[in-house]
Amino acid sequence: MWHDADILLRIDDLADKPETREAFLWSRKLFDATEKNGGEEPKEIASDSADHIKYGRIATFFETVGTLAKHGLINENLLYDRWLIYPFWDLFKNTVKADRKQMNPLIEENFEWVARRNKKWVDSRISKGPSRKKKSGNGSKKRR
Repeated sequence: MWHDADILLRIDDLADKPETREAFLWSRKLFDATEKNGGEEPKEIASDSADHIKYGRIATFFETVGTLAKHGLINENLLYDRWLIYPFWDLFKNTVKADRKQMNPLIEENFEWVARRNKKWVDSRISKGPSRKKKSGNGSKKRR
């Protein structure tokens, strides 16, 4: 479990790199725009735009995360408890699909894989309702 925690902290370090953090902040604007458009599916980001570089940072980040998870190098429950991944896939899937047509059909396959598994994990947690931790033996009973 310590190994998984170490990997998770390294993932957080990658996300905290200035260029990646900037890309995540930029993506927030896209999420907001999608909400304002009534949840309309986001359009493809042009491959020759500066925004495509920001998208690429996020997609590469989640491709790395997906590769680690797919090969069992991090506990998925731990990863999904920390990271909500599938909304990023939903935001960028049209761009990924366009890039696949232009470049390589396997681009960001692990990003897609981890996003799908993350969505299932989230949905299963929502259907179960909020989790409740049991109190430890000493604090759960009143003394008289």
